[in-house]
Amino acid sequence: MRRARLHALFGMLGVVCFVVATAGFDVIARMGVAGEPLRTAVTRSLHQVFAQPVGTLMLFAPFIGAAALSAEVAKTSNMAAGWIFFGLVAGVLGWLYFSGHWGAQVALGQRSWTAAALSVGMLPFRSIPVLLAAAACAGLIAWRSPQRGP
Repeated sequence: MRRARLHALFGMLGVVCFVVATAGFDVIARMGVAGEPLRTAVTRSLHQVFAQPVGTLMLFAPFIGAAALSAEVAKTSNMAAGWIFFGLVAGVLGWLYFSGHWGAQVALGQRSWTAAALSVGMLPFRSIPVLLAAAACAGLIAWRSPQRGP
């Protein structure tokens, strides 16, 4: 598969994972911790996404990084390796995002406003070590795999 198609494919998958990890996990945390009904949780979660476009873009960045690295793994190794690599990286990012949203709701319940804001706001920065480790693994996979043509 050509590089542009791989990046588009994994990019779309990254968008889906981003939506699940931000809006989906936020709704789950709101319902599980705060006891909000589904409609209220979805409305507040979507309001937060659209009210803070810069923050939303920052939360999106790690998933684009994971998608780009996975496309390169698929190109240098094979498609199965790219899918597995993306699944592992997205799973770790998903765990980080779930714990961040859950922690934010717990902090809101304790009236710890700063802790609640930082629990989600620091997620892009907490994702940096994950992406660095993923980049190192992608480099190792590319180094160990036979080179494929353009």
